[in-house]
Amino acid sequence: MTNILSRAALSAALTLFGSSVLAEQAAETIYLGGSILTIDDQRPTAEAVAVRDGRILAVGNADTVLAYKDASTEILDLAGRSMLPGFVDSHGHVVMGGLQALSANLLAPPDGDVVDIPTLQAKLSNWAKENQKVVEQVNMIIGFGYDNAA
Repeated sequence: MTNILSRAALSAALTLFGSSVLAEQAAETIYLGGSILTIDDQRPTAEAVAVRDGRILAVGNADTVLAYKDASTEILDLAGRSMLPGFVDSHGHVVMGGLQALSANLLAPPDGDVVDIPTLQAKLSNWAKENQKVVEQVNMIIGFGYDNAA
């Protein structure tokens, strides 16, 4: 009799809940249908990602991740686009690094060779000659790192 009740209870539970997960584990959004890059050497790509409250619940093949779907889960089809992890940096110098790469190096030793006004002028003059097209396009000569106290 116990065995029959157990099967009946299990059958009722499956009927009520199907294959969905408990509400606290259900994903708000599941992303799939594109290239998902994990930046994990062991598993560099995935088919799907489940997210709830801004946190990743699951990453992996679509069947595994879809187990986190319930009636309120939004399925977001990437339509072949790529999904990457967030690149979050609270203090970065990306713009300045890019500008620096396109500018004359006016740093003093050991990072540069500007030691006085004549070497500064020579450095700017040489940079302008080597980058004549850029100077003509933007009508500007840009240098970085000059320190008159050095």
